Parts: sequence; structure tokens; C-alpha cells
Amino acid sequence: DGSTNDGAGPVAVSGISDATAIGAGQDSSCAVVSGGGVRCWGRDDNNNLGDGGSSDALTPVTPPGLTDAASVAVQGNAVCVVQTDGDVFCAGAYF
Repeated sequence: DGSTNDGAGPVAVSGISDATAIGAGQDSSCAVVSGGGVRCWGRDDNNNLGDGGSSDALTPVTPPGLTDAASVAVQGNAVCVVQTDGDVFCAGAYF
């Protein structure tokens, strides 16, 4: 929701209303949105948000070049995306 407050219950993720898949990790999360794009938010310890930066994101950022995503997985400091053609792209550490 763009804040750093712990949630007492579910809150909407700012800027995402068309998710088709989601991957959630301990410190970051990513969603596949309709049309195959990806949006990620949370801690960015090892560029695991995939946007080329190293700053944490309170609201979703868009990793470049991912326009045909089918699914996403988040584990520790790494994010991997499977494209509809079967290609896999990963960002972060230890993937």
C-alpha cells in the first residue's frame, strides 16, 4: 500500500489491479499482470526486484524486458520469471 506499516489485515497493492499470478518471498513480492508484464516491490538487497536499481520499492516497479511472463517465483533474494515460450529470466542472488 506504499507504507512501511505492518498490516493488521489485507490491503490492496498500489498500482496492481490486473494480476494473473503472484510470487511472494520474505522481503519482496512480484506479480505477473495481464499482458505478460511483471511488477515487483519490497526489499531490493541484491537487485532481486529486477529493475536495475538497488533501492527498496514501497510501490511496484517494472523490470525491463519482461513482456510475455506466465509465472513468477520469489525465494530469498532472487526472483525468476517463466515466459510463455518457456524461457526463464532471473534476478538477484543465488539463483
